[in-house]
Amino acid sequence: MSDRRLLFYNDSRHYYLYCYDPPISLADVRAPVDELLGTRVDTLVYGSGPGATVFHHTRVGEIWGERFDGFDTMYAYRAAENIQSLIKRGLDPLDVLIDRAHEKDMEFFASLRMANPGPPDADSVFNSKFNLDHPEWCLRTRSSSSFNYVYSEVRAERFALAEEYVSRYDVDGLELDWVFEPVFFEEGEVEENTPLMTGFVREIRQAVDKAAGEQGRPILLGARVLPTRDGNLAAGLDVPTWIHEGLLDFVVPNFYGCQDLDADFPFEWLVQLGRETKCMVYPALQARIQGDDPALHGHDYSLGTYMAGKD
Repeated sequence: MSDRRLLFYNDSRHYYLYCYDPPISLADVRAPVDELLGTRVDTLVYGSGPGATVFHHTRVGEIWGERFDGFDTMYAYRAAENIQSLIKRGLDPLDVLIDRAHEKDMEFFASLRMANPGPPDADSVFNSKFNLDHPEWCLRTRSSSSFNYVYSEVRAERFALAEEYVSRYDVDGLELDWVFEPVFFEEGEVEENTPLMTGFVREIRQAVDKAAGEQGRPILLGARVLPTRDGNLAAGLDVPTWIHEGLLDFVVPNFYGCQDLDADFPFEWLVQLGRETKCMVYPALQARIQGDDPALHGHDYSLGTYMAGKD
């Protein structure tokens, strides 16, 4: 059984940097932590940016909006200017949040999206120059135009961001989000490339362990995965092997669909794998649903996950 009570995910955008007029104040920068004080949440999981670009002062990726002189939406302008206003003050937005979380005795996990579904020819804040410069590395036979993980350059780009999180920042854990647009290989090429993805997760695990050893403290590695075994395998994600090899400290079964919060979420197979290993299982609640009473539905879901044996 995990000592964690509740993990709360903040995507850094819709209820945060999209909302504040620049220049953002330090009090507002700390809001993702401060708004959780007095609740049962003891771990903040923070997705810094939409995936292709990030909301912190990265040295290996691209900062949201840094390629643009102007913006056609208020949210894009606010986020970009708020990030740059902090950097100009000598502050990294991610460091400020991590320090605040630790000051309030809260764990901080960084969350990294592993797919970029943006069209490779759309020059927007949701795309990176890396994506725009290399359409040949994007999927062609799928409805998604995400990167094709067959290419070592694609894996290296995501690896660099993952490694930076654990080596440069004082995070307590790193979550790999495989659920947002879970398409990573061409049609008909998933099964043969599934071992390639396992090897990639193995490399990230090694980077996490290396950083933890150098810093003399534990750093956890987890993954947000689809709720069913078959769904993950269909995407090239061999989650059972990841867990049995000890590559993951926790998994978060999740599905991005506000109308699809199932009170009988089918993740018992993950609970069984967790019992056979030391891997924790943290099923995700959605923020809202449509149709039924969300409070009652959330209650049913929470009860269902408890009865299923979640950590």
